[in-house]
Amino acid sequence: MERTSQVYMGVPNGVVLCIDAAESEHKLQARLYHGYRSDAVDITAPEQILPEMERLFDSLRFPFKTTNYRSFSGGRTEQAAETGVRPGREFAEAAERRVLSDDELLDLEGELATFIIRVQQRQNSDWQGRITWAEHNRTLGFRTITELLKLISNAVNDLIE
Repeated sequence: MERTSQVYMGVPNGVVLCIDAAESEHKLQARLYHGYRSDAVDITAPEQILPEMERLFDSLRFPFKTTNYRSFSGGRTEQAAETGVRPGREFAEAAERRVLSDDELLDLEGELATFIIRVQQRQNSDWQGRITWAEHNRTLGFRTITELLKLISNAVNDLIE
């Protein structure tokens, strides 16, 4: 795929979603890649993207989560113990764990579509960022996880109609 001004990674937590086939906006054959895992995560529905990305963000502590889970059991949870820890040397440590470079990620392509997802913030228990549809050189912002999923679903609908 030819690289254009919209096709870039730009963040350590960027992911590439390669859609290979779609029966509907809710039933896909897709692969999700990020720089800290050499193999793809198989995706069959858009909402399956979320847990994998959340695990990546939590491991990098980027983007920093401004809201933690509550526990009323009396003990401190692992999440609560991390409250107040800001990202710092985690980026350097993450760079050492990286197995795919940005260029390798950007060379990946889906048979139907390729999306580059860059979550820039996790505020108010939601995600904010940008998604690029690589084949169309089109980037849109999203303010919620629901918006992100809707953008992907709308693009899939455009492809299968």
